Amino acid sequence: MDYRIEKRDAFQIVCKRKSVGKPQSAYATHDITAMWQEYGADGTMERVIACMPKNPVMKGLLGICFSSELNAKQFPYGIGVEYDGRKIDDDLEIVTIPANTYAVFTSKGKMLDAFIETYHRIVTEFFPQSVQYEYAENVEFEVYSSADTSNPDYQCEIWIAVNEKTE
Repeated sequence: MDYRIEKRDAFQIVCKRKSVGKPQSAYATHDITAMWQEYGADGTMERVIACMPKNPVMKGLLGICFSSELNAKQFPYGIGVEYDGRKIDDDLEIVTIPANTYAVFTSKGKMLDAFIETYHRIVTEFFPQSVQYEYAENVEFEVYSSADTSNPDYQCEIWIAVNEKTE
């Protein structure tokens, strides 16, 4: 499976998050889909995009899974961007993401199907077969570079925090 490894120092994001229901499958929830629709309609996405630096490492709008709490029936999920330091509205939140190493996977094709297929391969191929990396319960990012998710050539990235195996 094609991937790259990215090491990042601590950085900040600005986002709006809420608790969502644990996925019925490993890939998506109705709560997350509804959240994207709500934040698109109410202007939240435009407000967070305005806080993106000119040259972010993660080039796009972020779906953020605060995965340290994924074993619960509910977990925090956010929509945001890397943060440029400007003043934000009271309903938005600045979150410091600790330094991590990430396995970065590119998903190609019409969303949501391409995302589901890529994520399925991550959990059934990458992690079971990796001799070097294991899942780090920290944070996962979905990086969406444009809103044209119905394009059959659409590309997004999935960044998953990993640790090097110590065996």
